[in-house]
Amino acid sequence: MFHIKPLAPTSRDALPDEHRRSNSAEPDHEQDPSDRLQVEAGAHEPGGDRFRRGGAATLLAAGRDCLLVSGIVSASGEVDLRSYGRGVPPVYVTPFEHRIAAPLLIVGSKDDPLIPKRDVDRLLERASSHTKSSVLVSGSTHGWDLLQGSGVSKRVRDAVARFIANVGAPVATGCPA
Repeated sequence: MFHIKPLAPTSRDALPDEHRRSNSAEPDHEQDPSDRLQVEAGAHEPGGDRFRRGGAATLLAAGRDCLLVSGIVSASGEVDLRSYGRGVPPVYVTPFEHRIAAPLLIVGSKDDPLIPKRDVDRLLERASSHTKSSVLVSGSTHGWDLLQGSGVSKRVRDAVARFIANVGAPVATGCPA
């Protein structure tokens, strides 16, 4: 079973003020911590099946926020959304990649224009985790669509299930050296 526990207060320094949620929109403290982290990184529907920037928000939290986690699964997590536009918060993971210390699985598609294979390879190279891998399938399916709906990939679903079944004790990730 996955475990997530903040070890230090989370910051939203990676987002400019205009992209941060107002206090009235902050999730309540009883909510799943991953929902809170994704809202901080710009997600609009916590807990919903149409998360925006879910994979990127996961990577950002794993490298920036000092957390105790058993493992990290990023579905098509972009590492640099600064120039994407279209109302997307300019999430930037690259400066924090080296602080990702928990076991890491990246799932995605080989032709996904938002997270090219070279970015996946670089992230795996830079992450300090001792257990890290990726599963990239043919096509351009992005994010949750790899796990559910018409774009579902049995290979991706099986990889995520194996990863979750084999995670160990929680480790600190995202903590400054």
